[in-house]
Amino acid sequence: LEKLVNSQPATPPTPKRDPEPPTPKEPTELGGFNLEQIQAMAAENKARAEQDRQTALTTAAKENGIKLDDSLSAMVLNSSKTPDDIAANIKSLAGLKTSAQPNTDPGFSPDGKHTAQGVFGDALADTFGKNNKE
Repeated sequence: LEKLVNSQPATPPTPKRDPEPPTPKEPTELGGFNLEQIQAMAAENKARAEQDRQTALTTAAKENGIKLDDSLSAMVLNSSKTPDDIAANIKSLAGLKTSAQPNTDPGFSPDGKHTAQGVFGDALADTFGKNNKE
């Protein structure tokens, strides 16, 4: 038994680890530009992209006869990623416009004598006859 135990190799020694390589310093330049210049260019690019989106929105609205207000502009810009998306969304809105003129009849609008005016008053007069309270 002793021979068997002694003949077994001891647990192999743990291999030496190489020390961790030093972490590279963060680059302070990229393509010859320093960090501040890169951030300024990114901000300028973002501002230009936003201006392009606003221009696309205004142009598409004009071409399609859509009158923009702040909430409509915000809705279209938030649901559109590219200027092409903006144009497509404005075109869709233009397709939703009704071709019928809005009804300008006041409907039930009593005058000082509490009699109905407009189409509603005419319908009442046809059905019940004119009734002037005096």
